[in-house]
Amino acid sequence: MIKINDSLMALIISTSNEIHIINSKTAKVIRSIVIEGNGHFLKKGVILHDSLLLVTDLYADIVYQVNINSSEYIPLINQQLCAPEGIAIYGNMIAICNSGYGIFRYKEPYAGTVLFYDIKTNKYTSVKTGLNPQSMYYSKPSKSWLVLYSHITSMKDSLGGITEIDANSLNPIREHKETFTGRGFYDTSLHILYAISKKGIHHIQSQNSTFKDSLIIPAIIGNQMYGIARNHSNLYILNARNFMVSGQILIYDLLTNRYTYSHEIGINPSKLLFKE
Repeated sequence: MIKINDSLMALIISTSNEIHIINSKTAKVIRSIVIEGNGHFLKKGVILHDSLLLVTDLYADIVYQVNINSSEYIPLINQQLCAPEGIAIYGNMIAICNSGYGIFRYKEPYAGTVLFYDIKTNKYTSVKTGLNPQSMYYSKPSKSWLVLYSHITSMKDSLGGITEIDANSLNPIREHKETFTGRGFYDTSLHILYAISKKGIHHIQSQNSTFKDSLIIPAIIGNQMYGIARNHSNLYILNARNFMVSGQILIYDLLTNRYTYSHEIGINPSKLLFKE
């Protein structure tokens, strides 16, 4: 789910390659935009501005520009891509994670990279990261991009991590190895990245020349932490358990360092949004 403005949200449905534009106040679908044809799998999106949405297509190696008012869409980027997943924007720069679809395409050109596209200059820059990059976040204090890449379970020596990339030069400046799943949440007010690994939930800060990774919440044995968000002093954790039974939403108080709430929800919860 992507917030467009105070009254509209976009829901990407990967299995049917649809984008639903939803009135956030009434929860009604205003229009449905379908990417026609075979060989598509819509993955993630980001707002370019109030009427334009950018969406990655994992199978077709395309980033679409979608007009939410006219329902028209065009390929904005269709070069230097390999199974694009995560996408982010800061200033004139669009950043796209080329996951290589995990184990399936990791040997192909541009797999395990982030593609930076400058809207203003129309320049493309491909930067190597670890295997299977899933998401990235811009850090204002360090003026850098933090790229989360995931371990590949079927590869014996695979280990996830973070590649930090300088925003000005677009050169990698730091590599941090950890069993990250590629899922995280960036708190833009506190400039903290919360990332999920096999060990639990990490609190990561990058500022100037310092980089700090602290494990703040240990993993729950036999469970899969799958989504995360923060509201005030509470960390909301979506627990998918074993992906086959009802999941949980857990609330962890960062001030007292303990769980304060648990509620059973549907199968495989993956994202949580707060109504402002």
